[in-house]
Parts: sequence; structure tokens; C-alpha cells
Amino acid sequence: MRIIHGMELLDKPFPPIFPMISPDNDWYRFRLWLEGAPLTMKLREQAGLPPLEKAIPEMTEEEIREAIAFRMDALKKSGIGIYLQELPPPILLMALCEMLEEETERMEGEGWTLDGCSGYCPGCLQRPWCNTGQSLGWAEDNEAGGMHLRAELQDFVSMNPQPKEVLDAFNEELEEDIRGFRSADPKNN
Repeated sequence: MRIIHGMELLDKPFPPIFPMISPDNDWYRFRLWLEGAPLTMKLREQAGLPPLEKAIPEMTEEEIREAIAFRMDALKKSGIGIYLQELPPPILLMALCEMLEEETERMEGEGWTLDGCSGYCPGCLQRPWCNTGQSLGWAEDNEAGGMHLRAELQDFVSMNPQPKEVLDAFNEELEEDIRGFRSADPKNN
């Protein structure tokens, strides 16, 4: 009865909880909702991390490495796994900071595992170090005359690690492989 009264006070006929991850985490989010706590938060806030004190280009190599280690340790303790490409430390810190500003569902204990991939390669900091990002061609690549890169990456890689012809040839090979695919079950062909 107390729950119904609390829901009426909050002017919410039904809790905004939809089965998602696990029954335990659904219950955790339901309890948060009953307490009036937010159901989503930035990953940085979930891990108890402050924002960076300096802009990354102003940091020394040592400060960058310390900031990475501090963030990775806090994320691990919060049950958030991070699996990024092997990136130069300043790019790794940029990618971490971007992910940490994303709003996600709050979870208790073991939670999110993040790889930093949104599926949109031209906007990705990891693209030059990612096999998929290097091989897929996008409209932005055609406009740039090669692999489109974010401005932040220009100090680390050239704009054209893969010329348009290489990307087009690779994509044509992929298309050919798909066209030649045959299932072992004839009814699926």
C-alpha cells in the first residue's frame, strides 16, 4: 500500500522501468525510482569521477597517463568494463572522456562493457586503429578524397592512411564475398 501511495505522490501511475538487463538491475532501478533518484546518469558520475582539471592538449604525457590510470581504475571498481583499440595515450583519454559523458541506465554491481563503437566510423576517435574503421567507406570519405578523420586526430595520423581506391576495392571484395555466399541448407539460398 505504501508503494501505491508513493506512486500517487509522484503522479506516476506506473514506474518507468522496462525489463532490460537483468531482474536484479531492473529491481535496482525500480528501487531508485521509488526513492526519487535518477535512473540514468553519466558514466563519469556513476563511477564517481570528476571532470578533467585541464584540457588534454595542455597536459603532460605523465598527467595523461595518470588520468587514464585513475579513470580505468575507477571504472573497474564501478563494474564498468572498457575495451578500446590500442590508442596513443592522448587519444585514449579523449575517447574515455567522451564515453564518460554519455548518459546510461544505472546498474548495480557488474554493469556496462563499453568498446567506444557507435557504428559511425567517420566520427570515431578510434578509426585509424580499428580494422573495421579502416576498411569501410563512407560518404564522408568520398567527400574528403580518403579516410575522413576528426580534427583531433590530425596530429596523430595523416588524412589518407587509406586512399579512396583502396577503400573501394576492399568494399567491392566484401560485396563479392556476400554475393558468393551460399548456405549449406539449400532452402536458405
